[in-house]
Amino acid sequence: PVLNASLAMASRFLWHDPDLHHTFYISDIPMASWVLGILWLIPLVFINEGIKLHEI
Repeated sequence: PVLNASLAMASRFLWHDPDLHHTFYISDIPMASWVLGILWLIPLVFINEGIKLHEI
């Protein structure tokens, strides 16, 4: 935990620009990313089931 906290603080100090104010909205994510993210769940279920059956 100490290493993670120190790395997070270091990256915050190195990469944080106080003059830069970005706003992020859900609509900024392309529709293709949403579709791929949702449709990937279907083959993932089959892959997981196949692995489970193979392990038994």
